[in-house]
Amino acid sequence: MRFSNIPAAISIVAILLACISSPVDAASEESVLRQLKNPVVSDATLGKLMGKWTGIGAVRQSVSSDEEPVKCRLKSSWTSNNKLLRMFLTCRGIDYTFSATSFIGRSGETYRGIIKSSFKGQANVTGKRTQNGLTFTLLRSTMLGPVKSNLSLIIQNKKLINTLQRTDPDTGKEYTALEVTMKK
Repeated sequence: MRFSNIPAAISIVAILLACISSPVDAASEESVLRQLKNPVVSDATLGKLMGKWTGIGAVRQSVSSDEEPVKCRLKSSWTSNNKLLRMFLTCRGIDYTFSATSFIGRSGETYRGIIKSSFKGQANVTGKRTQNGLTFTLLRSTMLGPVKSNLSLIIQNKKLINTLQRTDPDTGKEYTALEVTMKK
């Protein structure tokens, strides 16, 4: 089963993801550092995402598709002298697997980064802190123009709720492409 819309959503999660460096990861890391004018060291909000998380939830390929169960793991750690959070997300369903790697940092009040998905390639990430977590806009370029998604990461003690909202390109309707609740 192929999930054409999931990678862009997952690409973030939130957000967002890697513990294994490769030359591609190093290029992404450098790119994010260039985007940040004065990166904050050990940002407290990003610091709440540190560690290993596991959880369950659901994904949807489109506004008209059914939800499908998924189990996910998220590993995150500091990189670039604690200026960026590197995250690696892997999710498995009944007959599919997808992963995403991201680098996120903060300069001033704005969070910026890059997410690379095993399905849809790379998306640029821009976000801000909210009362109980972070919200991000993911923008991915395609031959038909930009594709935009919104990712919300709600942090409650040792619980993380990841929600990715997408707009169906055929109908223009918004739907929840990913919702996963994770614990440390």
